[in-house]
Amino acid sequence: MSIASLIDIVIPCYNVGHVVGKCIDSVLNQNYIGKIKIYLIEDGSVDNTFKILDGYSNHHDISIICHEKNQGLAAARNSGIIAGYGEIIIFLDSDMTVKPDWINNLISPLLDESIVGVVGDQKLPNQLNENSLDRYLYSKFRGARQFDQSEHLHFRYFLFSNTCIRRSVLNEVGLFDKNFKTYGGEDLDLALRVWEQYSTSLRFNSEAVSYHWGQKIINDFYNDMELYGGGNFIYLMDKHPAYIKEFGGDLAFSFKGKLIFNHLVKLIIFYFSKIISHPILIRYLVIYHTIKGAQTKSAIN
Repeated sequence: MSIASLIDIVIPCYNVGHVVGKCIDSVLNQNYIGKIKIYLIEDGSVDNTFKILDGYSNHHDISIICHEKNQGLAAARNSGIIAGYGEIIIFLDSDMTVKPDWINNLISPLLDESIVGVVGDQKLPNQLNENSLDRYLYSKFRGARQFDQSEHLHFRYFLFSNTCIRRSVLNEVGLFDKNFKTYGGEDLDLALRVWEQYSTSLRFNSEAVSYHWGQKIINDFYNDMELYGGGNFIYLMDKHPAYIKEFGGDLAFSFKGKLIFNHLVKLIIFYFSKIISHPILIRYLVIYHTIKGAQTKSAIN
């Protein structure tokens, strides 16, 4: 299947020397019959990422872009977008691998010209042992898995770690906001701007699977969410005040939010999560730490 003369694949790379070779090899091993160009953005890594990427520098389908210092996902993805000129742009995280049918599955909904973007699924590689965080991250309670291919996808579920979009759409709504330099929010911001123009044109395809090797410890993830809550989460709400409720900002500062997401309830949920480890309990704790970060930042200010 070939629905475009060229597809650009943008892969931002930061401190992923342990896995990025697997990622690149899996993308090069696609059975897609059309032309692709892969843009690897080395975003100021301090490990051996550049050395691994440099090993692919002579490949005719690969272009390597280097940032002198780490600028974050938004800037890295923008560098790849600007360097390319394909009609369709695919985004893939550098700690993911894909099977040979990945491109075909991801772009297949674009055969319908009314569809402008597709997000694929994520799974834990079989070689990794599932932990409590994984049971939440890859459950039906997170992401776009609750939708089938025919349903319109809300912007909250249109993330850019395994996603394709028409370049014409980004030409219209703009690129990623480079003010997002730390964890989280840059994809929500862009997804919202796309959704405002194309609210019925985003889809999920469960057959376009990426395998995520970047396994995290749950406490590290909670810390990430607190940093997000105190930083990019607040920036999102300030930038798009009409969507505060969709972002979950109403829970951060309302009486209802404080009634549900407080330290006492958190301790109870945390205790039960150690016994049951159900995804719903982990989801509560993820939201709690996001809200905690936002409340802490607001108290300081």
